[in-house]
Amino acid sequence: MIKDNPYICQLILVGPEKKDINAIGLRSNKLITYSAQEIRAEAMESKTNQIDLSVPVYISIDKDVLDESISETNWSQGHMKLGTLEHMLGIIIRNQKVLGIDICGECDTNMPLPEYMEDEEKNGELNKELYNFLLKRLKNIVYKYFIIPQSHVNTGVAGFYNWKIKKLALTT
Repeated sequence: MIKDNPYICQLILVGPEKKDINAIGLRSNKLITYSAQEIRAEAMESKTNQIDLSVPVYISIDKDVLDESISETNWSQGHMKLGTLEHMLGIIIRNQKVLGIDICGECDTNMPLPEYMEDEEKNGELNKELYNFLLKRLKNIVYKYFIIPQSHVNTGVAGFYNWKIKKLALTT
């Protein structure tokens, strides 16, 4: 799909185990991978020259790539340190036009309440850290879009099922 999609110039995949990358079975200059093993060995710089800096990027950060001491997610956890993620993001942001960014990977909502509250607090701190890191580095983007839950009063459904996008101007 990646190889034949004319709208994807390049996909940079960071954090999966090497066996999972091999299971993709795609060998193409459109796919650049940084395995968990390469990240732990800090052997990422060797592939940076393969990144096509002439095309704009959309960054999707899945927090399950991070070590569980930093974030708790509802998926298998990686081992990446926050400083490593921020370093890699910094390289991309400095060298490429960023079209947008999303952050996903929250904790399991089916866990007991005390553990859930603890994990939510940890993830909330990480979300703030990532937001502040990105805000400082993305001065070339005029607007940020935030998705916030709508009130369920008008819809009759729970608020998290009905989302509203708000555009907020930056003041930098």
